Amino acid sequence: MFLSFSVSFIGFKKLSLLFNITQNNYKLIAITIWYCINPYTLVMWHGGVYNIGFAVTYALAPLVIYYFDLSVFSDTARLKNKIICAILMFLSFFVFWLFAVVVFLLIFYYLIRVLFRKELFIKSLKHLLILGLIFVPLASFIIFTILHEFLNNAGDINASFVPTFQYQQGGMWYSFLMLFSWGIYNVWTPRSLYPFGQYFLSSAYRTVTLLIYSLIVLGIGLLYFEQQSGDKTIINNLKIFLKNKKNIFIIIFSLLLLLSIFFAKGAQPPFGGLFVFFYNHVPFFSVFRSADHRFGFAIVFAVSLLLIIASQKYKTYLFVLVLLLLSIAQTYPLYFGDAVRGENIENKYYDRIVKISTEYKQLADLLNRQKNTNNYVFTTPSVDYGVYNLNSKGTDHLVGQDLLPKLINKPFVYLSTSSGMDANASRELKKVIEDENFDELQNFPIEYIIFRKDVMCQDCVVLTKGKLDRHYTEILANDLFTVYKINDFSPLINIKGKNVSYKMISPIMFKAKLENIKNQEQLNLMFSFNKNWHIYIDSGDKSNYLFEKSVFDNTHRLAYKYANTWTIDTNYIKDNYKNHYELNKDGTITFSAIIYYQPQSWYYFYGVISTLLLISYLIILYVLRREYKND
Repeated sequence: MFLSFSVSFIGFKKLSLLFNITQNNYKLIAITIWYCINPYTLVMWHGGVYNIGFAVTYALAPLVIYYFDLSVFSDTARLKNKIICAILMFLSFFVFWLFAVVVFLLIFYYLIRVLFRKELFIKSLKHLLILGLIFVPLASFIIFTILHEFLNNAGDINASFVPTFQYQQGGMWYSFLMLFSWGIYNVWTPRSLYPFGQYFLSSAYRTVTLLIYSLIVLGIGLLYFEQQSGDKTIINNLKIFLKNKKNIFIIIFSLLLLLSIFFAKGAQPPFGGLFVFFYNHVPFFSVFRSADHRFGFAIVFAVSLLLIIASQKYKTYLFVLVLLLLSIAQTYPLYFGDAVRGENIENKYYDRIVKISTEYKQLADLLNRQKNTNNYVFTTPSVDYGVYNLNSKGTDHLVGQDLLPKLINKPFVYLSTSSGMDANASRELKKVIEDENFDELQNFPIEYIIFRKDVMCQDCVVLTKGKLDRHYTEILANDLFTVYKINDFSPLINIKGKNVSYKMISPIMFKAKLENIKNQEQLNLMFSFNKNWHIYIDSGDKSNYLFEKSVFDNTHRLAYKYANTWTIDTNYIKDNYKNHYELNKDGTITFSAIIYYQPQSWYYFYGVISTLLLISYLIILYVLRREYKND
């Protein structure tokens, strides 16, 4: 919060200079407080989204706009300003969905500026190109990550990224009222969200929000009347006002506010089809799937800048007092902590404070004692987000994500619409569970099944306890859980009929010791199939495989309809890696192999480039600063 406030204040101070406004610091402090504590940041705090990454991107937005203007439109568009702008954008880039809104702000700001001053267009293109050439290499490792994820995860099952704008209501009116979450007016219970939500639908909240807008309208109205000429008609006075270069920022941010309100309503009328078209056909526009969450930032940003402009016509003490009182009244659940800790209302709302029960602790202790941490746990019913009874008495509840993965040091797999699992793997696992085909279940790296009574799910595909008892070994039973061990499951890395010892160096790198391999044998990696997994012969001195030659790529195939398999050819290894294998007495060979997700090397490569460029830019800024001082 301190970071958001201090950096935002500096940004607003500089924007005031850009607007040619000699602004009182107390007014800017009041506006900054509202910018940091408003209905939008309340939604972020309440949803657990307000973290250091969010705070940096959110707080840097005013500074990004300021230095973007200096970099592109200033008559003295110095290299220093472009480097600063590139660094600020780079630091804002780490929270991509929020940075997408910053990009929206920059594009809109640029287009309106050149629209009203066409002479800026040609000159700005050169500066824009230079800025891009500075920024893109600096942010290369983030750009690479985003492009790679975008191009490689198209087949994943993840309802966390469904178009939630379809749940929005209220049209532009709700966007105008700053109702930035469909969870406020779509109510279901029990849940942990918005126990105070009714306040945002009250006449008191509407009045307070409208009064904030009124501060802007009245302040800009006073500016308008101040510039009127008594011998002109209303239309002529309006034309004069709009053509006055001092008022360009009023026009820009008023239009930004209107456009943001329009897009924040998502697919609702009017012209909701336009948003849907952009969502379906414009690359990366899907980042705005939660239209209220995304464009709400732009609305708050535009309101803050309009408040800066309008505040010129108010007495300092009056403006500060009124805005702070309105801010407290508008966002009291955040000021007093309700938005952070939640509230307990029996059978309706539950706070976020939980107590780990005996049953949960017994289960966690048992599985955490098991040696191999890489094999998966499957729960039935398979619910990763729901309403959980934390004890057998039903007196403690959790509404939210399943606690078990947070307590147990093993990976969990869920048959869930938000699992992030590859579509093929999800489809195959669901079919196996539906059919209770325990033979096929052995083809998954699932070592433990938890039959749970702490959560209900009417639509879930489940395994019946009776059949679990007949097929698997029960290793724990308490009032909430029964745990079964699958003895003949498929390890994460395996060769049928052989024990393959391996070590997970990281989630994207495994070192496997392949013993007694003869002729040709199939090596399986039981992760979802991806062409970017490669095998390398372990030479003992490699830590990066960016330019290393991989082996058996032409044999990389789909296994069990979802996993990876390679054909290991011992003759190829004998011919090409004579010093990297052991020949056994029976003619078989033993060697070590690295299984690696190769794009990670490119991530490291671009990460080095970004780091070196950041250091170089900071050195250049230091040198330029000294030169400018000497001048």
